Amino acid sequence: MKPAGAVPSVAMFDRIRQPSMAAPVAAIATSLVAFVVYLRTVLRVSVGDWAEAEMIPARLGIMHPTGYPLYTLLLKAFTTIPVGSFAWRANVFSGVAAAASAGSPC
Repeated sequence: MKPAGAVPSVAMFDRIRQPSMAAPVAAIATSLVAFVVYLRTVLRVSVGDWAEAEMIPARLGIMHPTGYPLYTLLLKAFTTIPVGSFAWRANVFSGVAAAASAGSPC
């Protein structure tokens, strides 16, 4: 039995300092779950601001203020992938962006 004021061993501190794989695995799992949920609930018919957010990048216009320039440019680049309709690709891009933000560390 060790005395009450015993000093912890160096090996214990070495185990604490080693990086853990729990955080990256949790981030990836969170991103995947968020993306799957988003794809399962993707909007089929868009109206209002959602329709505008899908239409504007097709012609590289400006959405209502603030304009969302980065979103517009990234969406235009993402929609060059030739799968599905333009609106479906825009919705999938929103899912990718949401999943990336859900899984990113603070």
